[in-house]
Amino acid sequence: MEILILFGVILLGISFLPLVIKKLVGIKRTKSNWFYFFVNISSIILFILLIVEFILNLNNHYLVGYKTRNFLVIGFTALLTLHYLLTYYNNKIYKLLVQILIVSSLFLTTLVSTINLSNYEDFLLYENNTFRIEKNWELMGGHNFLPKIYKRIGIFESRHDLEYNEGFQYDYFHEIAKSAIKEYKISETDNTIQVTFIFHDGKEISTVAEK
Repeated sequence: MEILILFGVILLGISFLPLVIKKLVGIKRTKSNWFYFFVNISSIILFILLIVEFILNLNNHYLVGYKTRNFLVIGFTALLTLHYLLTYYNNKIYKLLVQILIVSSLFLTTLVSTINLSNYEDFLLYENNTFRIEKNWELMGGHNFLPKIYKRIGIFESRHDLEYNEGFQYDYFHEIAKSAIKEYKISETDNTIQVTFIFHDGKEISTVAEK
């Protein structure tokens, strides 16, 4: 409980930090130099990429890379914070709305990114130039949830849900964890992607994903 309280206090501190910095610095006018222009253009580009990512997700596709959306959100939030710090607001109501947006964005981005990226080594099971196997969050407390496999298609990738192949099922003795798996065998047909997990003791679990 103490750790959660401390984490919450740190989150709140990070969320309100830009407001404190802006108050202490006391910016009197809007910056018009090249850096301010760069921040604005970069923010627009990242926002467009996030929209593209959201549209791709509707069809189970993503921008290529492990947790790319998280990094886009982190970058966009950082640039949005910089924009706030570099801008002087004449309208008090508009300034208040921007401050609420900044605090909310920092809080949610820090929270979600910490959860999603904290176990990078454990959740990214396997990756090569074509495929990535990514472990799911085990919120239900079981170990029988199979990971997902992503196939790279240029700058995009498609996600596929693995299921146990015919004749195989979880045996409750072999956890699909990075440290427990010795080798991955991946094969592909026109309609399926087959993945075999080979454990250090020689046990194999065969899975398949429909395209």
